[in-house]
Amino acid sequence: MIAEAISKIIEISKPTIQKVDHTFFSDRTMVPVAEEKHRLREIKVSGLQGLAEMVRREASNLCWEKRPLFIEIVDPKNVRVFSALDEDLDRDIWYSTEADVPGFKNGYRSYEEFVIELRSRFVENEGSRYLLELLSKMDINERSTSEDNGITQQVTVRQGIALKDTETVRPIVPLRPYRTFFEVEQPESEFLVRVDKDGMIGLFEADGGMWRQKAKENIFKWMDSNFCKETAEEAIRILC
Repeated sequence: MIAEAISKIIEISKPTIQKVDHTFFSDRTMVPVAEEKHRLREIKVSGLQGLAEMVRREASNLCWEKRPLFIEIVDPKNVRVFSALDEDLDRDIWYSTEADVPGFKNGYRSYEEFVIELRSRFVENEGSRYLLELLSKMDINERSTSEDNGITQQVTVRQGIALKDTETVRPIVPLRPYRTFFEVEQPESEFLVRVDKDGMIGLFEADGGMWRQKAKENIFKWMDSNFCKETAEEAIRILC
């Protein structure tokens, strides 16, 4: 009796399929059950060298034979590695890294802040040497005077101990602040220099953000030189 009841329940629970005008219909709603998959957990590493080491030591043994890896240069401070699409149109983020650099902010700075910043947050070049030389001549004991016609600017500077003279400040100066990974060359770009009536020194980016593309190109070259064999075999593809 119990066996017959169970069989009847099983029979009733089966979906009923009917064909109407060449189309099949069911009286049950069928919902696909997703297969549980093991997904990779993104690992954050330090710098481009650490990222390259993880790809060589770990990812090469798991991914290259089946699908290529992509190295995406997101911006001058961020790079990530992800896999190609799998059969379910999913992909894994393997690794990522963010540059730990001071960066640069537009704005006015005091004399002391500007000197410290030039020494600690910029790669030395002709532009930084020029600004340090200019700052050494500025009279900071009293307000500086300036003449500005919108193109060039003149400020009062000191020669020797007591003599003062007027020196023209170059409006545009090439500088190389630390804005991308230390493993690559810091891109040089133009900056607008201003001096206000209180002696505050202003520094503003004047290249329209073109340095970002140059920084990404430098990262691309670094990656390409470190994975020249893999990129030639299309095991790794670098996206810039």
